Formats: sequence, structure tokens, C-alpha cells
Amino acid sequence: NGSVEYQWDWLFNNIGPKFLNTTIAPIAGNHDEYAGSFVDHFDLTPAPASDTTTGVYYSYDYSNTHFVMLNCNEDAANNLSPTQTAWLTTDVNAAKAKGAKWVIVTMHKGPYSTSNHATDSDLAGADGARKTLSPIFANLGVDLVLQGHDHIYARSKPIKADGTAALETLQTGSFQDHNVKYEVNPGAPVYLIPGTAGPKVYYKNKSITTISTANGYDPNFYNLFDVADEQHAAIYGAAVGDAARPERSNIQNFESITVDEDKLSVISYEIDRNRNNATPYIIDSFGLKKESCDTAVPVTAKAFRVAAQAVPECNTAVATYEAAPIDTQPQITSANALGSLAQTAVGLVKSTWTKDALQARIVAKNVKIATRVVYLNVSTVSAVDGAITLAYNNALTVAPAISAFDVTQTIGTGVATKVVPTGVDLDSTGKIVTLTVPKVAATAITQSVVYTVSYNTAVPLTAKAFSVPLK
Repeated sequence: NGSVEYQWDWLFNNIGPKFLNTTIAPIAGNHDEYAGSFVDHFDLTPAPASDTTTGVYYSYDYSNTHFVMLNCNEDAANNLSPTQTAWLTTDVNAAKAKGAKWVIVTMHKGPYSTSNHATDSDLAGADGARKTLSPIFANLGVDLVLQGHDHIYARSKPIKADGTAALETLQTGSFQDHNVKYEVNPGAPVYLIPGTAGPKVYYKNKSITTISTANGYDPNFYNLFDVADEQHAAIYGAAVGDAARPERSNIQNFESITVDEDKLSVISYEIDRNRNNATPYIIDSFGLKKESCDTAVPVTAKAFRVAAQAVPECNTAVATYEAAPIDTQPQITSANALGSLAQTAVGLVKSTWTKDALQARIVAKNVKIATRVVYLNVSTVSAVDGAITLAYNNALTVAPAISAFDVTQTIGTGVATKVVPTGVDLDSTGKIVTLTVPKVAATAITQSVVYTVSYNTAVPLTAKAFSVPLK
């Protein structure tokens, strides 16, 4: 209880000499939410204009890594206040702009847990961290999220903004005489609960996969994890007087995290006071690796999947589709990759292959970067007023010229005909363009109208396309 001073004395008086020679970057847990109990015991620099009543949120840089320390006590429903959420986004973007290569977030109530709190409403509810904060972390390009709250060891797969696991591309490398499997360009954060250095331990949450999907329960939840073991202390049986938890003070954990230029390596250790004279031993290891697609070893590709994210990594192209025989698939080059996400192959296989069709399964080989381009997605088409809304994955600084667009129109089962746009408008974000084309004749409004829009421009943008040779 953070409001009880003698409990702080227990900590500082017993471990004081170690603390005096150790750099500590603490965050507030749920037992530290009492007014001033956390900020009064640590000398920290809070984020500007932040409320430190229930804890402190702040950030710092160490070498090429930016650390973000969050306070989960501000708002019980959403974990973070709107002020802290806005600060998080601004802070991470600013750090990346200054050159931070890695971003590590530390928070107490983590979105992805495998124990008691995994189905708590503030984590798994409609406004919980899993649905509100995880997409922010993924979209900001956070690499690793260190969590607490549940006293167990667990490690997720890289989890994307939509809550699904990213495709894993693994490379085995040596680190400190230990074989480590590195996630190569995962494109999504890994969530780690590093066990506990204290005495209290929790069992694994087994009900989460056996109850209906309502209220945070999900039969497939543990498929999101690479490590979701039972609490190792469970071998010692239930605690005396507390059957819901294993016996205390037998198992503790700690982690070693090393960041190099292009690799982040994690070694997880455990101490069992009843084993080998309490000598630490390794229970898990993993790593993250950022590999430039431009220097990736070429492989032979069967096909290409158009990626909607702003800066697709190599593995987003290494996924497969069987949309058409290889000899009829159009080559994706810098010339036609400038088109929309709805890439077309009309006339080759008597149909139009859209983004969804291209994103079905694969196994790839040999994908190289061709050029930096912009992708656009036709999000809405109005057959009544002739307005086509295009969503970009990168902001544009100026409105594209009408001549940059090639538009064809197919009504019902008719022949595709070229139409000339009459206007183009760019919104204030630079990401939404409304393209106006002539209205469809009234007699044809009841039929389906398909627009294929391609866009060619010399405007420099930051997205990437991939070149796949026809075989």
C-alpha cells in the first residue's frame, strides 16, 4: 500500500545500498495510486502539465533507444487520460524525428497478460487498454512493451493494431553465448510480462479460453503468445490460506535487455530458492531485429501482396496469394505500383483482383524494393454525384493535378471506359482526396459502377513498393 510509509521504509532500508548504485526508472503500480504516494518517493521529471497525484509519466533517451514510462492510474476506465494519451503520441513522434531507432514502453497494467487480470474490464473491456492503447502502440512503431500487474512470465507475438499476431520471420543468432531467435522487422510491438522480483505469484488464467468471447474471454487468446506457460511456482502448490495463488517466495525473475544498432536482445532469468543454491538460470530468450529491405538478400517471389501500412517491411511482401496463375499476374514495378490498392489485372484472368484478393495466403521468395511511392485506396464511390474519395497512406503537401489520375468506369457488365475528372480537392490532413468525375446517367444508377483509379506523380513520398519479376 503506497500510502503506508513504513512499507516504503521496508523497501529502502533493506535494499538501500543497492539502490544507491543502481539507475532506476520506476513507474507507478495500482498500489501507488494514493495521492502523492509515488511522486513523493522518487525524484523524477514529469511530463509538462501532467497530473502527478496518482503517479508520474515521463520519457528519456538512452543511446539510440527512447523509453516511455506511463502512469496507468489516471483513469480507471481508459487507463490513460486524454492528456497522457496525446502526450504519448507527441513524445514518440518527436523522439523518432530526433533519430531514436528503438522505442520501449513500460506500463503497469499491460494490454496482454496471461494471468488474473487478463479479463479485467480496464484491460479487456470496450475501453480497456487492449482496444484503446495497443493500436496506438502499433501505429507509433513501438518495439517492446514491458508490463506488470500480473505476477507471471509471458511473452506475446508481435501484435498488430487490429489485435492479430503479425507474420513472424525468425532468424537465429548468437548473443552472449546463447542462441536467440530474432523477430525480423516484425512491424508490431511484442508485449512482455517479466515475471516478478517480489514474493507474490499468480496462476495462469485458464478460464479465458473456456468462456464465451463476451467480456474479454477468447478461446484463441493464447494463440497471440509465444510463451504462455503456467506459473513456474505452481510446482510448490497453493499458498497457505490462499488457494487462488501459488506458495510465495520460491520463484523470482529478472531480465537483461541489450540494444545494439539493429538488434534488441532479451534474456529472461529465473531464481528458484530451492534449486542450485538459488543460482539464476535462463528460462527464455528472444530478440528483435531491424533489417533494411534495400539490403535484404534477394529471393524468388511467387507473387506480391500490396501492403496498406505506411512503411511496409520485407515480411509484408512475403506472404502469398493464389489470385491468378503466375503467368497472368501483372508485374508490380515502380510504374504500376503508383496505382491504387485495388491493383487490377482486367483482361488477363477475366476479373479485377482487388486488395482483398491480393491479400490471401503465400510463401514468398525474392522480393526487392523498387522505389518509394504512394498507395491510395478508393474508400467510397458515389454513383449519384460522381465523387470518389481516395485515402492515402502518406500526407501530401499539395493537391495532385487532375492529369495525375487515370480513371476508368465500368457500369454493370459493360465495357470499361475512360472518364475525365472534373475536379480534385485535398483535405487539411493531406490524406483524403475527393476526385469528382461526371455523374452516371440516371438509367444506370441502379447498376453496379466500378471505378479503377490509378495515380502517377513525381511528388516524393515515404511509402515503399516492391518489384517482383515475372517468372
